[in-house]
Amino acid sequence: MTRPPHPRQRERGLNLVSLMVGTSIALLLLVAMLQLSKNVAQTSNAAGQSARGDSQLSSALLTAAFAVQSAGFGMENPSYGIDLVLLREAQLSQQKLTGSLVALHQAPSPAGSESVASMGNALVWRSKSQALQASTQCEALLALPESAASGDSMDTWGLFHLSTAPTVSCDGAVLQADWAESRPLASEVSFKITATKTACTPFGHSQGAKDQNQDPAQTEPPPEHVFVTLSALSSSGIVFEESFCLHNFHVVP
Repeated sequence: MTRPPHPRQRERGLNLVSLMVGTSIALLLLVAMLQLSKNVAQTSNAAGQSARGDSQLSSALLTAAFAVQSAGFGMENPSYGIDLVLLREAQLSQQKLTGSLVALHQAPSPAGSESVASMGNALVWRSKSQALQASTQCEALLALPESAASGDSMDTWGLFHLSTAPTVSCDGAVLQADWAESRPLASEVSFKITATKTACTPFGHSQGAKDQNQDPAQTEPPPEHVFVTLSALSSSGIVFEESFCLHNFHVVP
């Protein structure tokens, strides 16, 4: 004998409310995953840009240091103030470089000194090369700040390598040179150029071993040269610095 169905028995399944709740939860999870993916992509992109900027900055400093090493090459008794000058508030306008000449100070001693390094934003030097048609070549490093960039001279700011025409001899005053070429080394980065006079040698090598039996009073002090430091602060807050000794320039005490 078949039992009749209970009057309160109902068919079981998903109703509209359950379906809407499940869809809402799935959408919330999807939005959270998309936001997480976006944050990861932005972080990766920022890290990549920072790494590329640091690489460009390091390459610019190495290129600048290699260029400055030619200062005074092939010249007889080059001197600071004539064949090598450091300028403050330098600007380039109509192929002319203007600025205030900075005096060269003594480098601080390891024990501490009140002397400070001479600081500027342009380093100008003269050299000779048999590979060029001109007998004398003038070059410069210009660290142009953002506030000094102007539309008629530079359309951007940063570190620039300037040079005179290879067929024109730069025999006069370096500040009267016509800068025919301007090559950007790093854009939209603030640089500082400092120079001191100290007993330095190329690549950090010492002057040689001292004779232990020699009287210190009779020992002649080592000759002083110009010591230049280029520094910049990257977007990630890392300070990049490149220092080198211009051994061609003997500084008279």
